[in-house]
Amino acid sequence: MSLPVLSSHSVPDDAALLRSCHKALVHWTQHTCESQMLDCGLAMTGPDYPAIAQANRLLEGDLPDELSPDAAVASVEAHFTARGVKCHQWIMNPSAPRPRVDWLIKYLASHGYSISPIEVLHLPRVAIPALPSPPSSQSPSSPPTSPPVTIIPARAGYGPLRRLFAMRAEECASPPRAAEAAEAHLDDPNYDALLALGDGEPLAVAGVLAVGEIGLCRQLYVAPNRRGAGLGRLMLLRVQELCARSLFRQVLASPHAGTSPAYQRAGFRPVGALLRAVAP
Repeated sequence: MSLPVLSSHSVPDDAALLRSCHKALVHWTQHTCESQMLDCGLAMTGPDYPAIAQANRLLEGDLPDELSPDAAVASVEAHFTARGVKCHQWIMNPSAPRPRVDWLIKYLASHGYSISPIEVLHLPRVAIPALPSPPSSQSPSSPPTSPPVTIIPARAGYGPLRRLFAMRAEECASPPRAAEAAEAHLDDPNYDALLALGDGEPLAVAGVLAVGEIGLCRQLYVAPNRRGAGLGRLMLLRVQELCARSLFRQVLASPHAGTSPAYQRAGFRPVGALLRAVAP
């Protein structure tokens, strides 16, 4: 007998989906960081990963009426400096009044911060998808005897997964310990990740973080020499299967650079963006 799939009778509007994505990002960041609420947002500090932006940033950014932008930025910088790290980015609270957020964004931009929105995607229908056959682990021109792709829980393949995260860090010119920080999320009991292998070699990874009835898709990455054969879409379809069996009402994603097309081919649609200011 097939497992039940919970259907949502009403789909939240785009503004509500942005708030849900921001909430899930808070949970994602908290796993590797210490958090403290400040007057203008939730400060996340990760002294073990000082160069990693996702481990040292301010979430729920807002500018209270009684606080000037100068005072807000100074208080945040003082908090992070006291912990021996830098605040690499501010992500604005999508629930805050827009005029206050716009004022803060304008101030940060005038002081050298770059405004880099975080795209948010939503999966309109949470259901167990029809899965295509896994592509060959080699290129389309390889002989038909190429070994098949095997997809396993990522926790069952720490060695290959480390190589894959190291590959991504090198490709993206990531700061020191980026691969280690990515791997640390596998210790989160609310995060399920899948690893694709071909002939023992790591090919792709993708996962989903459970935050109540919300599933946030994370860490999609396909090895450079395995792209173009549908492996990214296959990984996301397998993640969708996890989401359906977990009875999530909403499935969201904040894709890394270059991965948005794979999400959209797997059925996700853009719903907007979270406002982010990146420190100089």
